[in-house]
Amino acid sequence: MKNIVLIPSYKPNLKLIKTVEEIQNKLNIDIVIVDDGGKEEYLEYFKVCQIKGCIILHHEENKGKGAALKTGINFIKENYSNIENIITVDADGQHSPDDILKLIKKSEDFNGLILGVRDFNQKNVPLKSKIGNKFSSIYLKLVTNKNLNDTQTGLRLIPKNLFNLALNTNGERYEYEMNFLLSVLSKNHNFSTVEIQTIYYDNNSHSHFNVFRDSFLIYKSFFTYIFIAILSFIVDISWFYLIYIFSKSIIFSTICARLISGIFNYLLNSKFIFQTKQTLTNFKRYFILFFTQMILSAIILNSLKYIPIPIFINKTIVDLLLFITSYFIQSNWVFKKAGVSYE
Repeated sequence: MKNIVLIPSYKPNLKLIKTVEEIQNKLNIDIVIVDDGGKEEYLEYFKVCQIKGCIILHHEENKGKGAALKTGINFIKENYSNIENIITVDADGQHSPDDILKLIKKSEDFNGLILGVRDFNQKNVPLKSKIGNKFSSIYLKLVTNKNLNDTQTGLRLIPKNLFNLALNTNGERYEYEMNFLLSVLSKNHNFSTVEIQTIYYDNNSHSHFNVFRDSFLIYKSFFTYIFIAILSFIVDISWFYLIYIFSKSIIFSTICARLISGIFNYLLNSKFIFQTKQTLTNFKRYFILFFTQMILSAIILNSLKYIPIPIFINKTIVDLLLFITSYFIQSNWVFKKAGVSYE
């Protein structure tokens, strides 16, 4: 037996039992289910699955989907020496046995993370899911320069060589799946995709996804980048203003202010956002980016000085546009780690 199914479940309903039955009817495969602290009134669903031959692991209290996945992966790693792949499946009936089989067949000639991706252009996809997935796809493109139409899919085939990475990935709730995907892409690991059915029940009304809390956790790194950028902008504009008062030179004021804010921004970004060592290569690349942006800012501002708009408004607009491009360049070049291959 090479493959095993892992299902994290919190407050399940009959869809969990139906999911188990459909998988067992179609595939000869073991199933591990993690009860993520769903309280006593939900135990009957897990008991039925246990009677059907599933292994049930329990959290005493709700810890989140990421924690449940790590509990299951660790259990399988420690107790199934012959397992080559773990297929994670959601408990709400969104993933069919046929699609699970597609991932297994793909793994026969591909060694890497395999994602079952859905078509979000279909009419049955809830608007909230469309918007959330579109935003996360843009975010992934911004951070890794990789295109992926379905970053939120829970149907994933994780090969044995990624078990440890999965266990060491930060995150306990819904942010875990994005963090794991970013971890795979930021290290030298392959990934591939397989098209699957797009199944939603009851407009996805039973989802436990908390829009505000879980969105913040998923995009915490980008929000932190924005916060640091704001701090850096305050440092930059303050020094620009002070130096400009005395020098009356846009070029000189821009260069001095950007030197100060650039060092400030580099130190914070390398430590808190991209979490890389401050290597000579990173510093050289950052300096090239920093120098290019500084020159562009000075040239553009100088060319706009005849427009009857206060210089500080022009500077705010120009630097905001440069800030957006800067995050993409820092992610994909300045602080880029080992590359990945994509099939």
